[in-house]
Amino acid sequence: MGNLLRELNGVLLKQIRLYDRFIALLKQQWAVTTEYSLDPLLEINAKKEVMAAEIQRLEKKRSLLMLSIERQLDLAPGLTLKTLIQSQRDPINASLSQNRKKLLEQIALVNQLHERVRKLTDFSSLSLKKSMVFIHSASDAAVSPYMANGQVGEGKMLSRMLSVDA
Repeated sequence: MGNLLRELNGVLLKQIRLYDRFIALLKQQWAVTTEYSLDPLLEINAKKEVMAAEIQRLEKKRSLLMLSIERQLDLAPGLTLKTLIQSQRDPINASLSQNRKKLLEQIALVNQLHERVRKLTDFSSLSLKKSMVFIHSASDAAVSPYMANGQVGEGKMLSRMLSVDA
C-alpha cells in the first residue's frame, strides 16, 4: 500500500510541474494574443496540444492508481483523493493533501487564464466583423441609388463605360 501511495504522490508531483509549465504557456498565449501575432500563437497552440496530451496521460495513470488503491483497501467505487486522505492514516497523507490543494489551485488558474484568452479572442473577432460590416455598408451606400430620405436618385458609379462608336 505504501508503494502505491508513494507512486500516487509522484504522479501528483509530475502533474504539478506540468501544470506550472502549462500556466506559463497560457501566459505567453495571452501576451501573443494581445499583440495579434499569428505565427507565435500557432506555435503555442501546438505546444499546448502536446502538453494537454501529457496531462491526460498522467491523469489516466493517476486514475488507475486510485483504482488499485480502492481495490486494495476494499472501499466503495468512486474513491477520490480527498476521501483517500481522510480514510487512511499514513505519513504520506500530508504530502498528498498539499499536492491535491496545489493541483486544485492550478486547475482553477488554468481555467481562469483560458477564459481570459477566449474572451479576448471572441472580442477581437467581433470587432473585426463589425469593422468589415461597416466597410461594406459604407461602400454599398456610396454606390446605392437610394438616398437616406427614401428618394431614388442616380447611383454613384465609380466607373462608367463610354461608347466611342458614332
